[in-house]
Amino acid sequence: MLLSILNNFFDEDLRIEEKDIKKHGEGKINHTFLIQTKENKKYILQKLNLNNFFSSKKQLEIVLKERLKVYLEIKKNLKKFNFILASLLPLAKNKKKYFLKYKNEYYVLFEFIEHDKKVKKTPELSFEALKYLGNFHKLSKKYNLKIRYSLPHFHDTKYFLDKLKKFKKHQDFYLVQKEFSFLMKETPKYFFSKTENILIHGDPKIQNFLFQNNKVKTVIDWETMMMGSNLIDLGDALRSFAIDNKFKNNFSKEIFQAGVNGYNEGLGKKINIKTCKQAFNLLNLELIIRYLIDFFEEKLFSWDNNKYKNLKEHNLYRVRSRLTIYNNLSRNFSK
Repeated sequence: MLLSILNNFFDEDLRIEEKDIKKHGEGKINHTFLIQTKENKKYILQKLNLNNFFSSKKQLEIVLKERLKVYLEIKKNLKKFNFILASLLPLAKNKKKYFLKYKNEYYVLFEFIEHDKKVKKTPELSFEALKYLGNFHKLSKKYNLKIRYSLPHFHDTKYFLDKLKKFKKHQDFYLVQKEFSFLMKETPKYFFSKTENILIHGDPKIQNFLFQNNKVKTVIDWETMMMGSNLIDLGDALRSFAIDNKFKNNFSKEIFQAGVNGYNEGLGKKINIKTCKQAFNLLNLELIIRYLIDFFEEKLFSWDNNKYKNLKEHNLYRVRSRLTIYNNLSRNFSK
């Protein structure tokens, strides 16, 4: 099937077999495959999992066309600043179209960018990634980059909090009443006051930064880009880099501070540490709220069936372990 899909992007025979197509990653937004031809050319094929976000195929395709158009604008406008994005390939028979609809699924194809396969979370890497992110935000504002459509309710913490309230009558609510009450009281403390809307990435986790020799080569997975506060990206990136179960108490203050320093350098102005902590805390709490919602709904996150008997049990572990980490953060920050 994937060979049939790939043939739509090329005029000539690719000279590849199914065995030349390898799974390269899987997430809520896309499934990724690595293709390597006999000539050693590499490509990334993505199946976009956008059907869950839109009830109408027409609306989905309008959103997808715009996102790919904006992606190409970013690539063109920011290249002179050494901001490199992977080349997006059009269809062979329609050079103005950059996605393929195949059996009600949507596919895009990129040229592969070489990068280090394994990276370790360090202060140096955090500094470089957040510097890159801050620079993107600066250029996004300078060039007035915009997008009309976002994935529905993406990073809408207030929406998730309101949605969580609807489960108070759920039969399993008693199991998480303590966690529910804490989130309802704690989360509003960190809501942003009025902030400037710019084009942001939306999902700047460490896996979406590609590094080479401890420098950022590029950022991938732009399907989540949206108009929003730069603090959303900042908080999410800091969360991804500074929290890890390999760190003492699951948190690295050094990596957090390096990320803040890098971001400020890239942005070209200083965001005070209090605001950085606010963004970091809000994005942590948002993730916990989403885990708790999925505790009730059991339909969003994956689960480890070797350790947990079902997704509900796994999500309950996620909620409680993340809250333990969160409650330790205030002690880490005060040291």
